[in-house]
Amino acid sequence: MQDAPDREAILFGLAKFLDREVRPLVKGDARASFRVLVGAYLAFTCAMESADEESDVDEELARLRELTLDTSPLPTSLREKKAKVLALEERLVSIIDDPKTSRDALDRMRPHLRKSLVAKLRVASPRFDTSQEPT
Repeated sequence: MQDAPDREAILFGLAKFLDREVRPLVKGDARASFRVLVGAYLAFTCAMESADEESDVDEELARLRELTLDTSPLPTSLREKKAKVLALEERLVSIIDDPKTSRDALDRMRPHLRKSLVAKLRVASPRFDTSQEPT
């Protein structure tokens, strides 16, 4: 049995093919060119997400558990972890929106939230400069 390329390699290849091979063929049609560009971007984003997906989810889950003081049992499957991340994100939004949440508590959340944002930008916009310290 031959080893097939992994999912990330296929998606990166698809993104490259769409951008470099198909897009020039539809250059005269702005709508079609834009759609091909969007398709290439989506394939690239899926490949980036897939490359480090489990470790990214684990890191995000750990940050959210700390921020929300969650002590429930850790989920084991990736699907369960993703569901837990969504639930904890909703809880965090409630905490941030709560007028009773102190300014000090919000200030302590900022570094964790920045790490989460940088992790998401690394996937969605890898050329975005995240090196600057917050002002």
